[in-house]
Amino acid sequence: MKYLEGNKKMRIINRVFRRENTLILLLVVSAILGLIKIPQKIGVTNDQIIMALLAVIALDTLIIRLGYLDRIENNIENIGKKIESRISPDEFFGTRSDLPPFLSCLEKSEDIWMSGRNLFGIVSVYGKNIEQEAKNGKKFRFLLLNFQNEGLMNTIANGSITHHDGKSAKQLSKEAYSRLKKIQEKCPDNSIDIKLINYPVSYSYLITDGRKIGGEIIVEIYNYKISAAERPNFVLRKKIDYKMYAFHLKQYEEMWKDSIEFT
Repeated sequence: MKYLEGNKKMRIINRVFRRENTLILLLVVSAILGLIKIPQKIGVTNDQIIMALLAVIALDTLIIRLGYLDRIENNIENIGKKIESRISPDEFFGTRSDLPPFLSCLEKSEDIWMSGRNLFGIVSVYGKNIEQEAKNGKKFRFLLLNFQNEGLMNTIANGSITHHDGKSAKQLSKEAYSRLKKIQEKCPDNSIDIKLINYPVSYSYLITDGRKIGGEIIVEIYNYKISAAERPNFVLRKKIDYKMYAFHLKQYEEMWKDSIEFT
């Protein structure tokens, strides 16, 4: 109760001492003082009193206008923040058909890092392009699942509609690796690195110029028993998506650090 009574008193005080009420009070007091000749006794003329009051009114009007501008700017800013924070998952996530063409990613980037369960589709379709770009001086990293790990291959097959068993998953991964090794042998030293990981990855990554200011990451999610075309994905940009970009870049770098070379 005391809290409510205190709030009521504060509302009354705020209402009494609103800016417009204070201005009216100032004008009334000034007029009364002028009528009883108080200002004139200290050398202030009637014209000076009037000019001072007009200046107060003009200043008040200016304050009002400036206040409106501030409020408009604040409202625009708040609207922008609300719009940005209300992006729905339907707008954020896409499918493969929404992604930029792979060739455009190759053309605009100097460093290309990739990871996936096998990357067979990319390697089989764009192998020649990857080879040419590596010969032109671009750097590549390819991170694949370790096809030597039988348990890992069986785990992948259990959650996939593409592989009927661990043997088929192993064969596809091994073929992708073999093709990448042939490309690597034709390219300059250190232009293409290939490693294997013993972990059933939840995402695939296409990272272009990951450590540069204009870096981008395409993240594709591996869900349970859906086709490649159905997998949801999203794009992160270093300039905009600071935290999520840093998180996924670190994820790739941690996996790369813990991966192995084929023996």
